[in-house]
Amino acid sequence: ALDYASKRGLYTCLGFEIYGDPTDPNVRDEFLARFNYMLDQYPSLDYISLWQREGHGSMGFPNTWAHIKDDSFLKTYAIARREIFKRAVEEAKGNKAMFIDNEVGKFARATEGARLEQFGMLAHNQLAQRVGGPELMMAGWGGDGHLMMGAYYPGLDKLLPKDVVFSALTYEKSYDDLDDDRQRWPVPWLEVDGDQWHPQLVTNWLKSTMEKIKAGGSDGYLTIHWRTREVEECFSAFVDQAWRPELGYEQFFDEMAEKKYGKAIAKEMAAMHREMDGMGYRMVGGKGQNECAVFTWGPGVPGKIEQVKGFRKRAAALMDKAGAGRERLQWLIDRLDWVLSYYEAELTAVEAAELLVEAEKSDDENQKKELAGKAKKL
Repeated sequence: ALDYASKRGLYTCLGFEIYGDPTDPNVRDEFLARFNYMLDQYPSLDYISLWQREGHGSMGFPNTWAHIKDDSFLKTYAIARREIFKRAVEEAKGNKAMFIDNEVGKFARATEGARLEQFGMLAHNQLAQRVGGPELMMAGWGGDGHLMMGAYYPGLDKLLPKDVVFSALTYEKSYDDLDDDRQRWPVPWLEVDGDQWHPQLVTNWLKSTMEKIKAGGSDGYLTIHWRTREVEECFSAFVDQAWRPELGYEQFFDEMAEKKYGKAIAKEMAAMHREMDGMGYRMVGGKGQNECAVFTWGPGVPGKIEQVKGFRKRAAALMDKAGAGRERLQWLIDRLDWVLSYYEAELTAVEAAELLVEAEKSDDENQKKELAGKAKKL
């Protein structure tokens, strides 16, 4: 696949997570073996990325996942690098569940900065021994107020060679503060990683993000997504904006509607897509599903349900005029039907759950069975 991509003119990248203490000889040898194996196995790679382990940005190193030996040289590096990584150590505020705002946490984050530097230099020195090898990228889970990889970039910018690319998930202010000669590629999310059975229309939000990325001096952007057709609108806007920065929000939907549905119904569909894009999370609101949580039901807002029903009715009324756009229009109708059906299922599930809670509280066995039976029927 990588060879084919290269022939087609696409740039490719593979990466892996870096873990452990790079000043430990065993950890270092294992890392170098893995790194060189990947280079040997995939000679057509354009980039190889080192990923900060998820959570290490906020928690630092050592933490609950990995421990550092008392005599590790990494502690010495952490003391020396603490001021350079001031953004991560003192200023950023990461994920509340992981971030420790005391001296222990600060030293752990200084240690994490030194750890990233050491792995970056190990990798860069290995690549220097090869001819025509890939370029190096430092990557990870970002968000200055979340998982914090970006908060380490101002420090790494001073320590790593300028041909190393920085590219963590999401976009944050830390990208804007890097030197002009540092390649950096923010990675906005096209969809939330939980609740992927709902439309996630964020084209307008993305447009604003892309404008900030460009204004901040980044060289370009990548994206993260799981689904394919479901993200076509956001992805199309994402790509078009890169090549046509003058492209406006209104114009984008005008062009998309004509291409997808044909001229006969383009005006109506462009207006509808703009309205749907403004509906927000899941279109219908509600709590939705978190990736790292137990399954939950979160019915939406009744007023938004009526709006979705209105979209469905308007779309169906255009079917006879759709012509070549019928298949795309039917797909949209099916998607809206799914949202409405799932909303009804959520209402029913919540009602059933309430009956079970009531049954559990009852001291009457017959009432318990009656309530549980109703819940089962629902």
